[in-house]
Amino acid sequence: MTKYFALLVAAATLTAGACANESARSIIGPTTITSSAATTGAGSQELKRYSLSGTVDSVMKPTTALRNARVQIRSGIDEGRFALTDARGGFVLNGIAADTIAISVTADGFFPWQSTVALFDDVTIDPKLEPVQ
Repeated sequence: MTKYFALLVAAATLTAGACANESARSIIGPTTITSSAATTGAGSQELKRYSLSGTVDSVMKPTTALRNARVQIRSGIDEGRFALTDARGGFVLNGIAADTIAISVTADGFFPWQSTVALFDDVTIDPKLEPVQ
């Protein structure tokens, strides 16, 4: 429990520092963040972080990139983080904690897409969404 609390404090400190500095860069994986359990002197624990990226397209032929699709993490320490796709359907989520995570992709006029991703290295996914008819 104390190690988990130390990780939360480290993540909050990192987030607060990034928010206070407008020129802060995204954490690009793999990155190691070391936190120390100050209350117990229990040493340190490493939290590895990676990137999740890809392209979201429609299954319709010809394949069409989906702009403004929402790619969201649905489980794990980074639950709730999301990215919107660009004009080419591309997205990048940097600094995601190593874990097996649930991902969902939603876009107006399309059925949601869901999957589980083992994120223990930088991972690329290319979801294909089916239009609602």
